[in-house]
Amino acid sequence: MNENVSQIIAKMRRPTALAVAFDYYGLEKLRGVERRMREWAAEGRATAARDEHVRRLFDQLASLFPDERPDLLAERLERASRLLDEMERPPKPAAVRKKTLDADTNVQYLKGVGPARARALANLGVTTARDLLHLFPRDYVDRSRVTPLGDVRVGDDVTVEGTVGEIVLERKRRGRTLVTALLSDDTGDILLKWFNAPYVADKVKADDRVVASGKLKFYQAPELVNPEFDVIGRGADAESFGGVIPVYPLSAGLTQRALRRATLQALDGLADELPEPLPPAVLARTSFPPLGEALRQIHYPDGMDEQRRARRRLSFEHLYLMECGLLLKKRQGLAQAGVRVQGDGSLRGRLELPFELTGAQRKALAAIDDDLAASWPMRRLLQGDVGSGKTVVALEAMLAAAEAGFQAALMAPTEILARQHWYTASAFLAPAGIACELLAATTPAADRERILAGLADGTLQLVVGTHALLEDDVRFKSLGLAVVDEQHRFGVGQRQRLAAKGANPNVLVMTATPIPRTLALCVYGDLELTVIDEMPAGRPGTTTTVLAEKRVSEAFELLGREVAAGRQGFVVYPVIEESEANALKAATAMAEKLADEVFPDYRIGLVHGRLPADEREATMTAFCGGDVDVLVATTVVEVGLDVPNATVMVVEHADRYGLSQLHQLRGRVGRGEHASHFVAVAPGKVTAEAKARLKTLARTSDGFEIAEADLAIRGPGELLGTRQHGLPDFALQALIHDRGLFELARELAAATLDEDERLERPEHTNLRERIRADFGRRLQLAGAV
Repeated sequence: MNENVSQIIAKMRRPTALAVAFDYYGLEKLRGVERRMREWAAEGRATAARDEHVRRLFDQLASLFPDERPDLLAERLERASRLLDEMERPPKPAAVRKKTLDADTNVQYLKGVGPARARALANLGVTTARDLLHLFPRDYVDRSRVTPLGDVRVGDDVTVEGTVGEIVLERKRRGRTLVTALLSDDTGDILLKWFNAPYVADKVKADDRVVASGKLKFYQAPELVNPEFDVIGRGADAESFGGVIPVYPLSAGLTQRALRRATLQALDGLADELPEPLPPAVLARTSFPPLGEALRQIHYPDGMDEQRRARRRLSFEHLYLMECGLLLKKRQGLAQAGVRVQGDGSLRGRLELPFELTGAQRKALAAIDDDLAASWPMRRLLQGDVGSGKTVVALEAMLAAAEAGFQAALMAPTEILARQHWYTASAFLAPAGIACELLAATTPAADRERILAGLADGTLQLVVGTHALLEDDVRFKSLGLAVVDEQHRFGVGQRQRLAAKGANPNVLVMTATPIPRTLALCVYGDLELTVIDEMPAGRPGTTTTVLAEKRVSEAFELLGREVAAGRQGFVVYPVIEESEANALKAATAMAEKLADEVFPDYRIGLVHGRLPADEREATMTAFCGGDVDVLVATTVVEVGLDVPNATVMVVEHADRYGLSQLHQLRGRVGRGEHASHFVAVAPGKVTAEAKARLKTLARTSDGFEIAEADLAIRGPGELLGTRQHGLPDFALQALIHDRGLFELARELAAATLDEDERLERPEHTNLRERIRADFGRRLQLAGAV
């Protein structure tokens, strides 16, 4: 490899290294990365003109970044990192490369794909032939059964065959077209219509025999709109007609027919060449088909029973691989020496809590104390509903660390939440006579210098902070406990970076987002799980009401009565600014309207994510201190505000929010001694899914019931966020519909590692390599396999 190519690779490594440093989180704010990666790839391709291997890899890199998509940047950079690794490895000698297709072949080199379709496939996360085999169909159409035209029913997916009568091409305004054909057989006839597809009129002629497939609709007559079709005897596609046919997810520039042809190529050339990751003992125990057969049956099944069996095998494969990775991570931690924390009760004994801990809090604290006293480092997830008292349990654990002479840090994802924890900690710890400081991006330079000095020399034992705790100049003398709140907002790598500030300290992660137990065991299986499932006594609770938008004045009347009685409230909107693209009410405009027209006598505050941090903090502080009566906000108030005097929250356009997010918002009220109200305002007509969310929200305030319902409505991928788990959605769906499969995966993963704890046996080679490739970076498994 020449020196110029090496320099270009080094430049392309910078964004990928930055992504790794941030564990692929928060990259949406980066601008221009895709453009620079394309330019560097083009430069590299020109520089490596004589090196076919390197030139093709630069082509693949360029195809990864076809456009500016912040939501796909993390995944694209992760793939780019793997390609750069491949580029720096010498290519195999040409004589050894016998196959024309291998797993890492860029899809653009498949027949009929090319650069344009490769860019479209990249938007679906497909850049290689292996990726294409794992782009599974979203649905299937059984075209082995041709329905007579006289027997078709409106609403059915049908495959029909007949003779074309008249075919008409109409040209409409603004370049739009409509092709209409009458299809007939001995039993009846229907219309075929294609919108904006004038080429159909050139392909289909009168008296042609045509087979077509689609959903039958009725508009003046039975019709198939934009059906897939082929003219019998003139190049009908075997992959599109006859048998059970896959229906794939698409992006702009792709058609079902083109994607089917590409997938068939990958199946023919690669399905039987991919290494089988399931060990022979696991295949024997489960009776699942081999990987090659499963891939063929998931794409082109012999029947739907075979398709279900293949999907179950592939779901099991991903769950089993992840469970092996999680168990390796967990056992790796148990094998390490940790910081033993055995408090003497000298500081806890001084506390004067104005309330009794609930039974669930005491049970959680006992489990944490046992972990802290063990010889291995604690790795525990503390899960509890909004307002269940997780913070008090965490502060008790931090005090135990201080009693034992160690330091403790609590990290929160936002400054608002960190500041709230700091307020709570300061009041909580005052009787114990121990200081706690706040470290955030807005901490004044002089205070920051003093805090860093205290952490470095050990005179400051307790600190609460944001990502600022991860900065290189933050050094602890003896970190014994790291607490991470709202852990799903951090990556595994960021959690690791905080823990790396000490000599293998104990780690407690917390979440107020209830996660169904099966899902929690799957995704956070490297952590011990403790659930606080009991709410503090004495709270009158929150009444939830769903109102149609035309009745929003009733919500504001309720809010006005509460403010007149000395209480406070929130009004939440989904967007910051008004836009011509949608008709949503916006926080900025509505704050002005509420202040001028609805609540002219009350103090109105406004907070949203685009405000300068100091302005946002000042408004939040004023609201917490009672100097703002009504806080108009976006979802920045979803977590972090603990204002017992706030008794009303009105959420407009409530149909736009997820169920768990609405529940989190509801948790901002009902935290004091007064009865509280949560009012969800939605348009009169909403989607069936939105209606189900709002109905569930009104029916229950149980966070775990909410989580189960959200899991069923939205699916686990959206509930967790795509980068939290690394599993394809179809495998996560098995957690809802086939939980026994997950239990089997956990059982067999444990059995495999009991027999071969580092997966060193020859029969586990493929398993070890797949775990490294799929989960090694995400789970930080270096040294474990």
